[in-house]
Amino acid sequence: RSQAASATGPALRVEGLAFRPIPAGTLLAGSLDDKTSAAHLPHPVPLSAFLASETEVPNRLYWQFIKSNPEWRKQSLEAKGLVDDAYLSGWTDEGHPAGEGELPVTSVSYFAAQAFCRWLTSRLPSTLAGYEARLPNEVEWEWAARGGLVGNPYPLGAKPLTEVFFEPGIAGPRPVGASSPNGYGLRDTAGNVWEWCSD
Repeated sequence: RSQAASATGPALRVEGLAFRPIPAGTLLAGSLDDKTSAAHLPHPVPLSAFLASETEVPNRLYWQFIKSNPEWRKQSLEAKGLVDDAYLSGWTDEGHPAGEGELPVTSVSYFAAQAFCRWLTSRLPSTLAGYEARLPNEVEWEWAARGGLVGNPYPLGAKPLTEVFFEPGIAGPRPVGASSPNGYGLRDTAGNVWEWCSD
């Protein structure tokens, strides 16, 4: 059932990434399963309105960030002993693997994700002066991912439908935005790849 009206208003675009409005509301966070501690029992968490990226970050956009910030190149960080082989696995100093520009960027560290957000903030148009691109916290992410639905296990309702994690035979991520949009116009919220949260 719907808790909030659909917020699929016009998207705001920054560096080709579309951001959708997410309305204010209250998320019932927590769980009632047998392993729930008292600290994680269901409790209401009020949220202010915010914007969220419609899709995961594609490799091509992360490559723009790397070109503008060469200190985040795989080889630069490996040489300093700051990352292991998993960081940007498959990438070289020439960028992401050929033909994978529209796949979601994977194998980035929490610190690299934060640095990407700072870079994206520097790319915001002057009409958004004072705004900040940042990772959502866990409650914001869940609120946005649910797309206005409560009482359902998936962002699109009672069944996973087109979410990548639930399709048989999928051997890797699909291009960003491959799933159907949820009630807020966001895609890939229950599949494709994991996303970082600020907390």
